[in-house]
Amino acid sequence: LDSRTDAQGHPLSREVLDALQAGNSDGEQNTDTMMVVHVPADPTKEAFAISLPRDSYVDVGFGTHKLNSAYARAKIAAANQLRNQGKDQATVDRESVTAGRKNLIASITKLTGLHIDHYAEINLYGFSEITNAVGGVPVCLNNPVHDPYSGANFPAGQQTLVGVDALKFVRQRHYLANGDLDRVVRQQV
Repeated sequence: LDSRTDAQGHPLSREVLDALQAGNSDGEQNTDTMMVVHVPADPTKEAFAISLPRDSYVDVGFGTHKLNSAYARAKIAAANQLRNQGKDQATVDRESVTAGRKNLIASITKLTGLHIDHYAEINLYGFSEITNAVGGVPVCLNNPVHDPYSGANFPAGQQTLVGVDALKFVRQRHYLANGDLDRVVRQQV
């Protein structure tokens, strides 16, 4: 989720936003990356993941729009409806987030025909923290990277990216030959 909040939904501090090179929160709640992961019941078989390009135009329950807007469109619609019903802000926040999640799952199900059993939501800060928890992600870059948009600045060759650097790696799309499609590959790594 392209949000700039902590696990409780509070805005990140300026210090953390600067470290993440995440800019200012503009209120957007688009899903930046969507992956479907299949974990077989048979432990001898390997799990696999597929990525769903965020800019795919599909039916998101509010007409045909980019897939990454399915969450936000449902969340905003639900929030407006709940406010019109006189619900308190805590209820609006909780129930509109649930509506966003359900609509994203429904949109992906409609697109893929797959049944989604579990849903995981990770924002920018959470991604950074996960890569810290797993000890980083090994990558091998064919060329050095210098991208002022994402903040990615890495030498060519093998390296392990952790925390903020791992986030910068997956956020880079400028200067990649295939733009967002190359970014999908990085996110899968």
